[in-house]
Amino acid sequence: MDRNGRSHVGKRCSILVSIILLWISTISVYAYVNDSGSQTLSQTILKIRHSYYDPNIDIQTNWDVNGSVTHFGAIDDAARNDSIPNLNDFIYTSSRKSDEVGLPILSESNIESIILWVYSETGTNAETTINLRNDGIIVATLTIGTGSRGAWRSTIWESPITVGSISVEFSHNKIGGGKSTRSIVYAAYIEVVFTN
Repeated sequence: MDRNGRSHVGKRCSILVSIILLWISTISVYAYVNDSGSQTLSQTILKIRHSYYDPNIDIQTNWDVNGSVTHFGAIDDAARNDSIPNLNDFIYTSSRKSDEVGLPILSESNIESIILWVYSETGTNAETTINLRNDGIIVATLTIGTGSRGAWRSTIWESPITVGSISVEFSHNKIGGGKSTRSIVYAAYIEVVFTN
């Protein structure tokens, strides 16, 4: 009570409400928008976007190719991870060899991540190692174990600082005994996640 007989509780409540309102006014507001399954995130001004690149050049051609003249042409189906690619067009091997395809130069800036997507399968004793390379340096690796059915699989290069020439290398390895079985790749592409 003050000297006029008024309670200090009301005054304290008024100050507390003012502090809470001031604190709420400093909170950032985010709006999340799902744009046709592309998972676009809108944050007031900043937007996360996705773009896609398919292989466009052969670098190493040590695997066999089915259904296409070029190796990149056999796996550049423009199919994305929600659809099945052309299963009559692929690269394959049952020998310990590497194959490599290149991708176009990326045009995006402010890249958050690059996701490598591969639709592949392996025989009972075949293992496939797939490397995403930037200027020849491995930046992400995906290993497809033995006896894996055809499916999309991915690996991610987080927070790239400098993006140069992107390529994808496929290597086959035999695990265990018996006659060598095949590593098969039906499609591959990269998904570029960036902001603007």
